[in-house]
Parts: sequence; structure tokens; C-alpha cells
Amino acid sequence: MLFTMDKTPTGSNLSIPDRPWARSRRFSVSDRIQYTREFELVRKGGLKKAGRFVVANWLIKSDSDRPRLGIITSRKIGSAVERNRARRLIREAFRSCRPCFVGPADLVLIARHSIRGRSRDEVLNDLESLLISIQVMEPRKLRA
Repeated sequence: MLFTMDKTPTGSNLSIPDRPWARSRRFSVSDRIQYTREFELVRKGGLKKAGRFVVANWLIKSDSDRPRLGIITSRKIGSAVERNRARRLIREAFRSCRPCFVGPADLVLIARHSIRGRSRDEVLNDLESLLISIQVMEPRKLRA
């Protein structure tokens, strides 16, 4: 897959629905859960499911216009370098999954110790299957 100057994929065989949050690959401030009270609201008021590398807490939002992400990485994962790498992998996987989100939702992902040393594709596949199973994301469809 090649990218043009405007960061849109060319030659892709994925069908991406037209959704406002699917247009940009950036992870802007409006795409993030930033405040403690927002994290607590999602973790206490939402649902929870564990994957191989992350634990997902989510809350479907009707008053928002886009899916938002919060990431938690504890010291159990390892050093600051390993925690930062885990956050980067999760953010990249979220960016790749965002075009196929069904609607706006707040998503808090907690990195598990097993994420250490994993590749981008492994984390992406795990997150994709987790989001599909909780019905926040629809499966990607290949063009005919």
C-alpha cells in the first residue's frame, strides 16, 4: 500500500466507510481521553473485555462525534522505554482501526505485560479482533 502526500492510502483493497473521524490519520487532542474523571467514567460505567495484549474498557457515547482513546500502561510492563513503545503500538493500532468504528465511543485500553516485544501487526490483529467481538468496530471488507 502506498501513501500520497495527503496521507491517504492508494492501491488499498480495503473498503473504508465515509465517517468524519476516518478522514485523518492524526491522533489529535480531541481523539484522546485526557482527564482522570473521564478514565474513571469509562472504567466504572462501561463494559470490559480482555484480549491477548490489552484489556478494553468502553462506553458508547451518543453526545460525541468521534471515537476517543485513553491508554493505561503500568510499571508492570517494564521500563519507561517499554511502556512508551506499548503506548505507541496501541495508538497506531487504534489509528488503523478507527475508520471501521461503528460510532462514537470512549475506549480505555490497558496494556498487558504480554505486549512486551510484540510487533505492530500482532497488536493490530489482537485489537481488531477484540473491537469486533465487542461490536465497536465492524470487520474490514475487501473490495470485489
